[in-house]
Amino acid sequence: MFVGMERYTFSWRNADLLVIVLIAALLAIGLAQVLSATYKTDTPFSHFFIKQLFGALSGILLALLIARTDWRKIEEWGTIIFGATIILLLFTLFLGKRAMGAHRWIDLKIIRFQPSELAKFALPAALITYLRNG
Repeated sequence: MFVGMERYTFSWRNADLLVIVLIAALLAIGLAQVLSATYKTDTPFSHFFIKQLFGALSGILLALLIARTDWRKIEEWGTIIFGATIILLLFTLFLGKRAMGAHRWIDLKIIRFQPSELAKFALPAALITYLRNG
């Protein structure tokens, strides 16, 4: 399909150092703000800070995973990922858990998640496929 194109591999030499530094600074400032706003002498690391730290670390891990992924693989699966997300969104509309007056959550008893969060990844994947193939 892509004759003459070598397999894509992530290299730190190709990474934009300024973007990495700015993201790291924003993460550090955000964590410092949450820590400052929720600090108590009896519990220095609040639930909110730990939740924010977990989110930041999982975001970094996800970014590294995506950076190592060849965009052509995303293109191959883009339509399938988008279709599955649309099905989950429809499932949520009819059978989702109600929170703050709207059906937003799918409850798997172990974890609850919002399919709209998956749409943030599925829509660009589908757009890659659509724009590439016309």
